[in-house]
Amino acid sequence: MEKEIQFRPINPGLGFHPFSDGLPYAPTAKSPNTAGLQSGSGAYSAGPATFAKKTSTNLIKRPVTVVMPRPELSRTLPQAGPAPGVPIYGLGYLFRRLFAYGLDSFVNVGLCLAGLSLSLWKEGVPRNLLLNPTVFLLGLLFLCVLNWALIAAQEVLFRTSLGKRVFGLALEGSTAAIFMRAFFYIPSAAFFGFGLFWGVIDPRRRCWHDLITDLQPTEVAHL
Repeated sequence: MEKEIQFRPINPGLGFHPFSDGLPYAPTAKSPNTAGLQSGSGAYSAGPATFAKKTSTNLIKRPVTVVMPRPELSRTLPQAGPAPGVPIYGLGYLFRRLFAYGLDSFVNVGLCLAGLSLSLWKEGVPRNLLLNPTVFLLGLLFLCVLNWALIAAQEVLFRTSLGKRVFGLALEGSTAAIFMRAFFYIPSAAFFGFGLFWGVIDPRRRCWHDLITDLQPTEVAHL
């Protein structure tokens, strides 16, 4: 049997050394005793190794900060709405058309009445003649036709009229289309105005002459 190789420190007074007599570096015996633990100059003299408890950082609960949106920033968010340049055909649009037509008719009929009154006064026509029902109906028909002709002429020449210009409306179409729209206004208003009343129930507020020609007054920012 071969002799067991033993390692001993060169100088027993140097304390811990990798080649001292303590385990596990250089054991002097197969089973160290209590005396070796107390008087050894190596690892046994330092005592058994101790390890610090490792704290998992994943278990530490940290406060969560919730960031709420500021009111002034939420007010600046874009709101849903109609796209720019898309006309809105609501009751406001319908009233603007009515007021524009009323203003045109008031100005045209007023000028016509003033001219007729001046002509009748110069000719010396008696006033009682104007109270005749036939003469009254013919005069009313004449005023309606003249009013239509004046509005149609303004729309064909300028694509708008005095009333439409005041309320920011104009016709975006060719001269032929505008003239055809003015022409189809006659049957639209002939049936007791039912073709004009159709603009109240139509989703886009179109009358019969608007539907036939696919042309209606639209809002124009700068005329």
